[in-house]
Amino acid sequence: MGLRALEFALRSNAGQLAIVQIEWTRYLSAFRGQPPTLFERFGRQQKERLIRRGKLAEELKALDTEARRARLTEFVVGEFARVSGLPRPDAVDTGRAFSEMGLDSLLALDLRNCLETELDCSLSPTLLFEHPNIVSVVEHLLLALFAEAREEFSK
Repeated sequence: MGLRALEFALRSNAGQLAIVQIEWTRYLSAFRGQPPTLFERFGRQQKERLIRRGKLAEELKALDTEARRARLTEFVVGEFARVSGLPRPDAVDTGRAFSEMGLDSLLALDLRNCLETELDCSLSPTLLFEHPNIVSVVEHLLLALFAEAREEFSK
């Protein structure tokens, strides 16, 4: 959670902000179920994340191996473009190293967190450093998530 707060702080254009540790249960109980307006944005983001959780994984399960690879690649490219601030996903070269495309540790965590949410799984914080490009990440995810991909890979 601290890294998310730091990332938010670094991306924010706010003149002032504070990052504090709070006993949320105790604090929010004073509001009798209505979160203070100050925290409305955080609740909305969490709700959106929960709604999306696992949607891509469900979509991928319904596809054959090649369609699954194509859809996962499309998703990773789109999310990489989003976190990198690229105007269009088609500007991303799937075989080019992340380091050459400006990926830093905060962007890597943002992308990894998005993949975790959409795939409803736990991924290594170093995923994007262990797998140097989108092609490698997609192959790793397919092998990790789908038995058919492991069987096809072992042939």
